[in-house]
Amino acid sequence: MNLYQIFTQETDTFFAYLKEHNLFYRRIVTGAIQVNEFASFLRNVSFLTTYTPVHLVIAERVAKERGLTQLAQYFKDKRGEEVEHHRWGDADVAALKAHFKVPDDAIGITKEMKDFIQGNEKLIHRDPFSYFVYILFSEYFTVIAGPECLAAVEKHARIPQDMMTIIGRHAELDKHHVKHWIDESVDVGLPAAEVMSYQSALREVMDRYSLFAESISRPYVKAAA
Repeated sequence: MNLYQIFTQETDTFFAYLKEHNLFYRRIVTGAIQVNEFASFLRNVSFLTTYTPVHLVIAERVAKERGLTQLAQYFKDKRGEEVEHHRWGDADVAALKAHFKVPDDAIGITKEMKDFIQGNEKLIHRDPFSYFVYILFSEYFTVIAGPECLAAVEKHARIPQDMMTIIGRHAELDKHHVKHWIDESVDVGLPAAEVMSYQSALREVMDRYSLFAESISRPYVKAAA
């Protein structure tokens, strides 16, 4: 089994776990998700997206400092693909606020999202190759989870897909990105012998993401109790 298969299978398993055990994703698949709740998710994802170019700059610098020239170039090239994507999320949130009267106090940035972002930056400094693996996780997860979740949210919360474009557009773009990951992993010199280290880092990312997702729905479950 190659590295791509290892990491994508772990991500498939993670998505299945979320739908079964994570509060936010359970509420999506069962139809309990509310407009304000999903608007909060989109606001937080948009906030995360503002940090992607920032983290890619840091990753490029760290890779250069460690003599990883090809990895540094990958991060530089990737930054060009990711700039301004947060504007999709900002437009989505503005549309939701206007159409559904979503209040500002329902869409704050959660502590768990801030922790997720800080964790990504620490990951870069620990091992920029692990951040390269994280990029595969984030893009592949969006490809497999995005369309299914958007369809469920559209059906149950009646949110039009053109108000969730930060997910839908990334899901479409990332289909093409993940196809090239195997070749890119060879180009950057990803050391296959370190696979267990990357798996450990990936599971840390998954744990942080799961905590973030839970934080979105927790106030709504408490309110209903």
